[in-house]
Amino acid sequence: LDELLRMEASAEHGKLCSCSRDVAATIRCLECHPDRLQCAQCALESHSSLPLHRTERWQDNHFVAAPLIDFGLMYHLSHDGARCPSWKDGDKNPDGHIIQVAHVNGFHAVRIGFCRCLNAPSHATQLLRMRMFPGTLSKPRTAYTISLLVTFHTLTRESNLNTYDYAKALARFTDQYSPYDIKTRYDNFRIVVRFWRDLQMKLRSGQHVGLLAELPPVHQGSIALLCPACPQPDANATSSSDGAPGSDNHQRTLYLSMDANFRAQQKDKTNDPADFHLHPGGAYFREDSAFREYLAAVGDEHEVCCTTACASTCSGFKALNVLRAGRYKNTLVSGILSVMCARHSFFRPNGTVDLQKGERYTHADYALAGALAG
Repeated sequence: LDELLRMEASAEHGKLCSCSRDVAATIRCLECHPDRLQCAQCALESHSSLPLHRTERWQDNHFVAAPLIDFGLMYHLSHDGARCPSWKDGDKNPDGHIIQVAHVNGFHAVRIGFCRCLNAPSHATQLLRMRMFPGTLSKPRTAYTISLLVTFHTLTRESNLNTYDYAKALARFTDQYSPYDIKTRYDNFRIVVRFWRDLQMKLRSGQHVGLLAELPPVHQGSIALLCPACPQPDANATSSSDGAPGSDNHQRTLYLSMDANFRAQQKDKTNDPADFHLHPGGAYFREDSAFREYLAAVGDEHEVCCTTACASTCSGFKALNVLRAGRYKNTLVSGILSVMCARHSFFRPNGTVDLQKGERYTHADYALAGALAG
């Protein structure tokens, strides 16, 4: 307890800074050396390339938050951290652009000095080269560090953390006692996360470097990951053997399984009209418009097979019970159905469809056809 209490103060407060300026050392950095106090100018110089560190000032016998931007820090992009030589007195925005940057330790207001050379890349590109993902491509005023996006993606996979709760946590990191409204930041953050995940899928697929051209034509339009162990014709498997006794047909056989998840529902609520899919039909789900045309063509399955219109008479067989009205009231999608390789549990490209009112053969057939086609 004594050591924890010691963190709230400093034995060096009131002393002069170790520099030659003859001023009191009142600033500490929580990321660098929490026990070391500096004057404002020394803190500014030591953090010229560390704008996302949290600093505090000793004031009225306690430490208070003192962002680096309050000391006049400007973070220059390009030119190895030096001010762009193309900057001139009287230029527009002589003090740079203030951008809200989200990092793993909270939100930061950072004064950015962009490169103004004639051949300088866009502001969004300059931010990306400094490992900051811009909130928009045109005149970005928000950015998210790559470390933040990687951390959130890992937490999402391991603990199902959602974007809203993570944004609230960042607000608490920024100000534990008076967290501000995060509505605007949350909306932008969830959009950035979607684009980030889409870009990561495309990077892993090798699409940008031309790797898809080396795959069989049936897989060239997909960014989904193929199972590396299952046989893929013209990729890791040659033509099948003649089926004679003792042949290796079992090694060339693709075993598939199919299952539904009725927890992945979509409620019937107001949706954003500007929302759209980033790669329709290019990964695991079938393309939506073609799927709806197929459902309209086959009609209601009740008309195809009258047995599904009646509730199941078997007390132990509950799969057909989901067709009963009321179980999925006010839902647009009652679940999803996916096809995967039975041996290694890799989801098949174009092998997943939305369900309406439970499992139906029409949906299963369409998912299986897409999985077999790749």
